[in-house]
Order: sequence, then structure tokens, then C-alpha cells
Amino acid sequence: MSIHQPAFLIDAHVHLMTEPRAASAVRWAQRLVPGYQPPRDHSPAALLQELSLAGADACFNLFYPLRPGESDAIHAWQAGFARSNPRVIPFASVHVADEDPAATACAAMDGLGMAGIKLHPYVQGFNLLDRRLDRLYGLVQERQWPLLVHTGFAEFYRQPSMCDEFLEFLRRYPAMRSVPVHMLYPDLDLRAWPDLLERYPGLVLDVTNTVVLAAHHPADAQALVDLLATYSSRMLLGSDFPLAVDNSLPRIYQTALELCPHQQAAEDLCWRSAVALVGRHRFPFLLPPA
Repeated sequence: MSIHQPAFLIDAHVHLMTEPRAASAVRWAQRLVPGYQPPRDHSPAALLQELSLAGADACFNLFYPLRPGESDAIHAWQAGFARSNPRVIPFASVHVADEDPAATACAAMDGLGMAGIKLHPYVQGFNLLDRRLDRLYGLVQERQWPLLVHTGFAEFYRQPSMCDEFLEFLRRYPAMRSVPVHMLYPDLDLRAWPDLLERYPGLVLDVTNTVVLAAHHPADAQALVDLLATYSSRMLLGSDFPLAVDNSLPRIYQTALELCPHQQAAEDLCWRSAVALVGRHRFPFLLPPA
């Protein structure tokens, strides 16, 4: 089988964090992820180097607060790390119990130049439809900020499925540029996505972990191939590094490429969709001005 090699690779789902938070995340993964082998050095600089050695030219960095009041400090760290490492594209986050989540997001997006917002309802402990986030969601839709939301793997988190919750979210915010991280897998049949992509033009899919796990199930793997054949321009490749279900970054990237049915799909999945989501101006080291 021919493997289509893309010109670039932007890993759209990475967790580079302060060393105390990274150490905590590694301990969490060791408890909960079977076979997880943490990196010997989980400092952000070492992890960034490992990404580069595996072939990633840039990455979306996702670092979210676990408690109210942490968001501003995390955003300050994110901005500083990205200034020193331009290949890191920082995403903001908020906690549902922050004093003013919308204002916190504005400060990060407008003041610090974050590329979008990431929320993790399971880990952060809130319902996606929590009314305290109404003003934030309205602002995200109005400003057309990308919003990445963890979905899927409900059983792993010992939580109820987020399928109905996320589908209601789409109905409430049909013009939002929303990214269901992990594609609600395996809680939603992958064959449901074409209809949703047609219905919601701002919807973009993140295949992180999904592509690795679906590759072991022929019907799911074929569903991903079919999606990539038609909707690759609205699909992102991510690894979840260093907390991935597969410890090998090269194997994650290779598995994704093996499912790409044509060269266009490989280019879209590996970098074009990411560039379209956050803007060409964030990648001057890769791309000439438009």
C-alpha cells in the first residue's frame, strides 16, 4: 500500500505544561492508561524536542486549568513559552468556576494572542451546557474563535456519554467553529459524522487517539478512510503527546497516514486543516505569506 507523505506535519493536540503540572499528568496516566510509559524527561523543552525528532514541524499546545483562578497564570506561561518557541501554537482555556470565564478568554485571545480555546468537561468537572459558560460561548461564536472540546472515551473517564450533550451544543451554536476532540469516539458511530459535517459548516474533527484505536477495528478504520476521502479539509491530526494511548509518536503519525486515501487527504490532515483553523500568519517558519 502506498503511503502519502505530506509536506509538513502540525500536531494539533499536544500537552506541554509546567514541570509540576506535567509530573502530575504523568502520574495520572500511569494509573489509568494501560501500558503507558512516560518520557524520561517531561520538561516542556525536552518534549518539544521529541516532537521535532518524530517529524512534527509545529503543534497546538493545550494546557487547561483544573481549579478556578488558575487560568491567567497558565495563559501567561503559555504565552511566554510560545514566544520562546514559535513552533508552539498556544490555546487558552478557562474553568467554569472562574469569576468571569468570558473576560478571562478575551484577555488570553486579544491580549496574549492565543489561537483558540480548549475545554475538557470530563477532567475539569463540568457539563458542556453549563449556563455559566453561555456568555463565553456567545463570544466564541461571534468572534469565530476555534473551540476545542474534549469528547468521547466516556467509559475511560467513568462518565456518561457526551453525545447528546454535544449534539445539543451544536444545535445551540450552529455557526461556531467547534472541534470535538476525539470525535466522540467510541461513543458515537463514526458513520454519523458526514451528516453533521454537512449540517454544521464550522465543525472540524480532531482524530487524536481515535485514529490509533479505530485502526484495530476494520469497520471503524474504513469509516475514517471514507471521511478522509471527502472531508479531509475539516480533519486534524493530533497525538495527545505525552499522554497518548500509543507511546510512539512516529507510529501515531504513520497510522494516520496509512488511512489517508489520497495525497490531498494527507496534506489536509497533517497541516492544511490546522493552518485553516488558526490562520496562516501563525506559521511564517513553514509558509510564505499568502
